[in-house]
Amino acid sequence: MHTQRSHRLLAMAASFLTPLVSPVIAHAAAAAADATQTVGEVVVTAQKRAGTLQTTPISITAVTGDQLERQGVTGVDQLATATPGVSVQSVGPGRSNYDIRGLSNAGGSSATVGFYLDEVPVTPPTSALAASGKSEIDPSLYDLSRVEVLRGPQGTLYGASSMGGTIRLITNQPKLDRFEASGETIGSETEHGGANGAQNFMVNLPLIDDKLALRISGTEKYDSGFINRVVVNNFPAYTGSLSQFRGDLLSAPVTKTYKDVNDDLTQAIRTVLLWKPTDRLSVTASVFAQHLKQGGQQSYDAPPGTLNHYQPSDVAESFEQDFQLYSLTAKYDFDKFTVQSTSSEMRGHMRNEEDDQEQLDSAFGLPFTVSPGDSIEYHNQSQFTEELRASSSGSGKLQWIVGAFYSDFKDTLVYNLTYPAFTAPIGTSHVFNDWEPDGLEQEALFGEVTYAILPNLKANFGLRYYDYRFTFTQNISGIVTAPPYDFTGGSSASGVNPKFNLSWEVNHDLTLYATAAKGFRPGGPNLPVPPNAGSPTCTSVLNGIGLSSAPAAFSPDTVWSYEVGEKARLDGGRFGIRSSLYYIDWSDIQQQIQLACGFNFTANAGTAESKGAEVEFDAKLLPELTWHENLGYTDATLTSVQSVYASAIATGQQLQDVPKFTASTAFDFVHPLGGSTTLTAHLEDRYVSKVNDLSAQPYPATTRPSYNIVDARLGLEKEKISYYFYVDNLFNKRAQLGFDHSEALNTSGYARIIPNRPRTIGIDIQYHY
Repeated sequence: MHTQRSHRLLAMAASFLTPLVSPVIAHAAAAAADATQTVGEVVVTAQKRAGTLQTTPISITAVTGDQLERQGVTGVDQLATATPGVSVQSVGPGRSNYDIRGLSNAGGSSATVGFYLDEVPVTPPTSALAASGKSEIDPSLYDLSRVEVLRGPQGTLYGASSMGGTIRLITNQPKLDRFEASGETIGSETEHGGANGAQNFMVNLPLIDDKLALRISGTEKYDSGFINRVVVNNFPAYTGSLSQFRGDLLSAPVTKTYKDVNDDLTQAIRTVLLWKPTDRLSVTASVFAQHLKQGGQQSYDAPPGTLNHYQPSDVAESFEQDFQLYSLTAKYDFDKFTVQSTSSEMRGHMRNEEDDQEQLDSAFGLPFTVSPGDSIEYHNQSQFTEELRASSSGSGKLQWIVGAFYSDFKDTLVYNLTYPAFTAPIGTSHVFNDWEPDGLEQEALFGEVTYAILPNLKANFGLRYYDYRFTFTQNISGIVTAPPYDFTGGSSASGVNPKFNLSWEVNHDLTLYATAAKGFRPGGPNLPVPPNAGSPTCTSVLNGIGLSSAPAAFSPDTVWSYEVGEKARLDGGRFGIRSSLYYIDWSDIQQQIQLACGFNFTANAGTAESKGAEVEFDAKLLPELTWHENLGYTDATLTSVQSVYASAIATGQQLQDVPKFTASTAFDFVHPLGGSTTLTAHLEDRYVSKVNDLSAQPYPATTRPSYNIVDARLGLEKEKISYYFYVDNLFNKRAQLGFDHSEALNTSGYARIIPNRPRTIGIDIQYHY
């Protein structure tokens, strides 16, 4: 039903571009814009200079901080699922991957979507492995100015790993002329779980009038768990030497049950100091720190498909992440141009622990014992970045921006898999150990020029030259890799990312544009594939496809994107339609090659294409009622595959983790009750179609089903305090957001599925002073 609905709506949406233009021009010319009725008028800085959503000629979704607060959006994942062209795969809090326009990041170690906090990239450019995901943090959206989601390659201004697009979180900056403070208290209850709570605060302190101000905001959020960890006695034996499917766990005697183990606690603080000694010079120093701890993995076993994870022995699993970001931005306004420097230092630490006894016993054909098999993965990361740029001022016919970028990223991975049951018969408990330091150093020069051919017709040309050097070392040992070996390698590449954009501002209410742009992401290393592991062994599987061993590294991949779009407002700004059509040609695509022995590697496996459309529609149906409709269609498939990998992936195959259809329907109601009191209501339905997920192989269920989630919110807003009652996941739907790529990967008998949070009912109280 939902798929048919999406087909009909998207068919209508795709027809907007051509027939819409002429009536919009005629109607907009006759209608006077009423500011109180205008929709979609948001200030954005996507092109690193201030503009509006209506006049910025790229495909962009922008949501203000006030909208986020009123709608109760507290995380990027929730916002992303309501944004056309964007898909999300999650392994748990702080471990999400974002794809835009079908550019799946399932292969490789770098993201395809850039993630920025203000001016600083916070997406790790490499070594974003299974446990950590490919976005570095999941920050609270409290005290944000806005979120900008830029679709399509942003390789000119944002560089590597923005080949699909860029997500930017723009924070509120200190105010020099006033004291401000706000707070928020949230309490809720999750079905199948327990009580949740959050506290947010902000204080803005002008220390020296018009010269110096300090802004501090903080978050503490606790989410109860809803997945149980069940220890089973006489763990049912696996069946078959190759298929190795689980026995009947539901009939097995239970030794112990731990309820709601996947609870998590997030604590964060952001401090920003603004110094403005003159009208021309401003200096901003900021510190952001976040700590996340989760008591258990956010995944359940399939089979049997209940909200339980089953174990033959009593071993707890946990995840912990620390993140710090220090940045310094200095900006000076000359008469005709502005110079800005942003320096940052990022530090991150991650620890992920999982129980691997079931995998080890089944892989080695041993009876299940009470001796635990434990795997622990550590990451220690650091990244220094510097961007220096200059941009023209004023509104002349020629506008320009030039700059230089440098980053130095370092990561050390330590992975240990131990099994004490092997100590007596073999003399060691070390099954697999990996020590892997690597580094990626990048340099870039970039620039864009915009020239007004006519007052309302502008041509934009951009260019970015990049150069990177990647180095890595792998030191692995253990039973499955005997004898141990060391490998040191590296790769480097340089190139140019061009961009061309032509925009026509027909009038104040209609903008048309066309863009051609190139993007890329770096290559990276493959974790070792143990030659003697699995049944059949990985060596025999590799030999069967014509390889003596898995490649130690893979090369960059690139895209060329072609897009046309429009941004229109009708009836004096009461209605807004922003739509785009695109085609993307993807070369040397980094793809995950899944081996029958249970391990995998990334290879530049062939080519792919992605084509689709997006539509955002806003309408003030009544002065008090606004309708928002967001639609996305993406057809992303492999167009050619190297013959050596043809047995693992096939030409015409839908790219992993990419839904063909996404849709979000929302209604906002705002009704003044008199005085300073306002009644508000928000209702939203988010739909995601089924996706292909190869990470579950060789387990046969490789398609995650479609889902839709409905949220509802009712508020009473006053000048200084507001009350909201809300229900998230109103109909208590269980969606499959992903497969656990870390633990389930090496066992064909079962998969661990990442679910969404069950129905949660709560109250949100917000204070403003």
